[in-house]
Amino acid sequence: MTSKVCQTGLGSVRIGFCKEVATVFMVTINDDSCSGCDACADGCPASILEFNGEKSFVAGDPCECMGCEACVAVCESGAIVVTEL
Repeated sequence: MTSKVCQTGLGSVRIGFCKEVATVFMVTINDDSCSGCDACADGCPASILEFNGEKSFVAGDPCECMGCEACVAVCESGAIVVTEL
């Protein structure tokens, strides 16, 4: 049996078979609440968050969010919401 890497919505998991998962997540950042600390962009494993020198923003496809909530965990201002669609 060969191992495959599967996206589960909580990150990548190495298992012996790959099962399709229909869970989709979307990340949004409230610009008014963002303090501009850049922690979310540094911690995003999907690399869809970026920092423009003042605020963080969603630069990639917001639906490429893995749903891991690493950005939410480091956001001290509570500006980030990860939504399951």
